[in-house]
Amino acid sequence: MVISSSSEGDNDQIDLTVNYGEISIFQDRNRRVMKTAFTSTHSGDYQICVMNFGAVGATVTIAIDQGPEAKDYSQIAKKEQLDPLIVSLRRVEDQLREYHRNLLHMRSKELKMRKINDSTSNQVVFFCLLGVAVMFVATLLQILYFRNFLRSKKVI
Repeated sequence: MVISSSSEGDNDQIDLTVNYGEISIFQDRNRRVMKTAFTSTHSGDYQICVMNFGAVGATVTIAIDQGPEAKDYSQIAKKEQLDPLIVSLRRVEDQLREYHRNLLHMRSKELKMRKINDSTSNQVVFFCLLGVAVMFVATLLQILYFRNFLRSKKVI
């Protein structure tokens, strides 16, 4: 994940803090332009706090990239001395890996949802059959009760 922030004011001093729960991942103070990158190992909520201590209001822009978009392929090309074609192929390969990872994640979620759906369906069928059985038993008991009642009154 890449986070970059910049203020448009000349004398603005901003503080940037990135937290994951109670753990502080990044903290920088009294800067006008900041850029940081980190690899998150946990999924969840990350908190980004930007504070302006200048006398005048400041406009802050935050760009958050994740996955293949967060990689700086120009630096990789310089470091490994790669052709632009190979760099673009690496970019496509990383995007396909991210897509495949997301597809596998969605498939596992679908299997969980299908199991929950099947379980719920089975419970609904069970309670429907139980309701029919209870109504059938209640009907038989009413028939027996009315038959005995009418016999005791000598109607039958």
